[in-house]
Amino acid sequence: MPLLVDFARLALACTPLVAAASALAGATPSPDVSMLAGACVNCHRSGPAAATPSSIPALQGYTEEQLRLRLTALRSGQVPDATVMPRLMRALGDDEIAALARWFAQGPAR
Repeated sequence: MPLLVDFARLALACTPLVAAASALAGATPSPDVSMLAGACVNCHRSGPAAATPSSIPALQGYTEEQLRLRLTALRSGQVPDATVMPRLMRALGDDEIAALARWFAQGPAR
């Protein structure tokens, strides 16, 4: 048991060092945008508007700025008729929303 306690203390002692080293190195975890986008196309599909039900808008045909503003509005609860999207967007930060907006604005060809 004392060995387990020593490992726990070592882990706690190293946590600030790891955080500081990451900050000094400029290491910021970045989301894999293709994974985030993959979750979006489960409902929104990646094709043109005709390929999706009318209640779920297509994501193609919008500029990066339009998408970023819409996703940010969804996250902050400014879209009164939205159902699921505000809850989903609350889990994303500004960087992730910007990355998704860029991804979908670039279109399907990758």
